[in-house]
Amino acid sequence: MKAKLIGLIVIVLLFGVLIVGCTTTPEATEVPTVEQVQPTEEAVGGSLEGKKVCYLIPESGNAFLSGLTEGVKERFAADGVEVLIFGAEGNATTQYNQIENCISQGVAGMIVMAAIEPEGVAAAVLEAKEAGIKVMGVPVDEQGPYDAIMHTDQYEIGTTMAEMACDWIEATFPDAEDDSVEVAVIGTKGTENIKRRSEGMETIDDCAKAKLVQFVDVPEATMTEAVSATENIFTANPNVKVILAVGDSGAQGVAEAMAAYAPDNLDEYAVFSGDVSPDTQGLLPKCEAGTYRGAVAIGGSLEDLMQSTYEIMKGMISGGDYPTETLDPLTTFRCEPTPSEGAAKPPAPEFIELGSSIPLTGPFGSLGNMVLPGYEQAVADINAAGGVFVEEYGTKIPLRLTYYDDESDPTKAVSRMETLYSEQDVTAYLGGAGSSMHAAASAVAEKNQVPYCGVAFALYQIHQQGYKYLFSPFPKSPQQAKDTFEILNATIPEGERPTKVAIFSYSDDWGKEIGDLWEQNAAEYGYEVVLREERPVAPDNDWSDAILKAKAAGAETLLTLPIFPDGSGMFKTMAELGWTPKFSVVIRAPEGVNWGESMGTIGDYVTIFPGWHHGVNFEGVDELNAAYQEKFGRPADLLTGPAYACVQIVAAGIEAAGTLDRAAVRDAISAIDTNTVIGPVTFNEDGTGNVLNPLIQWQNGQLELVWPEEHATAEFLYPAPPFEER
Repeated sequence: MKAKLIGLIVIVLLFGVLIVGCTTTPEATEVPTVEQVQPTEEAVGGSLEGKKVCYLIPESGNAFLSGLTEGVKERFAADGVEVLIFGAEGNATTQYNQIENCISQGVAGMIVMAAIEPEGVAAAVLEAKEAGIKVMGVPVDEQGPYDAIMHTDQYEIGTTMAEMACDWIEATFPDAEDDSVEVAVIGTKGTENIKRRSEGMETIDDCAKAKLVQFVDVPEATMTEAVSATENIFTANPNVKVILAVGDSGAQGVAEAMAAYAPDNLDEYAVFSGDVSPDTQGLLPKCEAGTYRGAVAIGGSLEDLMQSTYEIMKGMISGGDYPTETLDPLTTFRCEPTPSEGAAKPPAPEFIELGSSIPLTGPFGSLGNMVLPGYEQAVADINAAGGVFVEEYGTKIPLRLTYYDDESDPTKAVSRMETLYSEQDVTAYLGGAGSSMHAAASAVAEKNQVPYCGVAFALYQIHQQGYKYLFSPFPKSPQQAKDTFEILNATIPEGERPTKVAIFSYSDDWGKEIGDLWEQNAAEYGYEVVLREERPVAPDNDWSDAILKAKAAGAETLLTLPIFPDGSGMFKTMAELGWTPKFSVVIRAPEGVNWGESMGTIGDYVTIFPGWHHGVNFEGVDELNAAYQEKFGRPADLLTGPAYACVQIVAAGIEAAGTLDRAAVRDAISAIDTNTVIGPVTFNEDGTGNVLNPLIQWQNGQLELVWPEEHATAEFLYPAPPFEER
């Protein structure tokens, strides 16, 4: 079932996001180094007040699908239409029952995305239509029972492959006579979809210089089978130079067989594919896939799909006109050899484009407003030195940052990220702030294959999804949870340690993750968790009951991660109820200057793991502090340093890659070993950074670095005195 679900998600990502529709995108105002954009509202017309639409997807936990469905839901909300979203979690029976549920609710329309069992769903669709419900299928190749479908023209995929192959033949054999370059096709006529693709591939015979000499029917063109088929082709037709393979695995097998057949003349051989894996997408533009010269994929954006889906379904439920069939556009990836040594360099672009969706307002606004100045200052400093040297162009190119305020809304972050990709053609993304925001945004970066550097989030789970384009030079939950107790045991004698622990966490992914890790590490290091309480992510939770329970249980340590002002409210209530932990780790809320300004002595003695402090002894910190002092009247804020480092890392990656090709930049960042204002940085395979995790403590209204000792600006104060004695 897991493999089937993964396949379905891949189908959705490849087919769904790429429908071209008419959208209104935000307008931008350019400045020399930083571009801020305020999005405009989409104009939505018509009155459909009170109607309902069901949106059925295969997996509700996927960030991309969540962004898509929520985007369509937002558009319909302006019409007074309620969109009900159901995730089947890869279960065909669940999906069938959800359709039945929608029928019983009397919805006006239904969108079925990536049916898990198409035949079973078809029966339910017929039942829905009998009930007067309009149904759209995505991606569906045959109209069947659906009123409208979105899909891809398989024949066009084949003809596009043939056109790429013909272009390559013309460029490689300019003096060849007509019908002299022999070509073979590895396809199949066994299934209708691939039959049509195979027929399109056979149009290579229309290419003037090409001569189609053999068709090999291979129902499942795996690498192994493609190697065998290619060997047979060369046995029967030893002069074949070009092979068209139905899919990516087959093309890789053909390339392997070609390398064995003619290792000294590979420039004369080529294979082209009808689909492409993410890894191959990165290799083809750099000509690093051997004789694998080109492939066809589906192109477009999330915004396109949102708008197209909305417009089609709106027409369906309003009784208006709508297309019964919508075809996805195609794009190609092909080998474009770099100019030979000594050739003139191409003209450099005016800027290297960087993009960021960042929370400047909403619950995570206090974090985002520490991150953004770090990005801006790093861009300004690098540009003051002429920019980033890019070998491909033989010159330095200045950076330009375009950013949006996503208002601490993950759905808006997804939309902003797609706009940055489609309109700014960004070389890299700079992340926002807050784990839930990064979870949404990094999924878009991975889909678009754009390097993404993010700080101000400790959620480790994001890095366990196999992402290749996500990099975070910031401490993660496992490191923070372990360091909490290692530092206590290293700095406090055994008999004086605050061994009874209370954990106040949120019920979101990060709250559960770090809460579990704190609990596990507590037992390992000789501590006892006497209370664990959860609340939703909100600015004004009532923690009174939890505080009284902690006090009654004799808790001496508090571990928590509230946003501001939820955290400030928590500590003011603790003071009122007379519970003072001897030691507190409070992640997030105390990271901004607003904690010191609003809390007075109540806010002292609190410790945090913000990933940095302006007192660390690393190159460039003094200069950053001086620039920040001039602008804001204080040294750089806690999250400003890690944000600055992200820009340093991206710039170093671009320079090491010597190109603005995103895949090459990604590879360079993954292998990076560089010094930044947060110290030396390298990355693990999962994109987590090997970085310092300093402990910071509020003392007399100031943020002091108390661990490790070699960077400390003050001694660690323990135990915290009762609130009433301060």
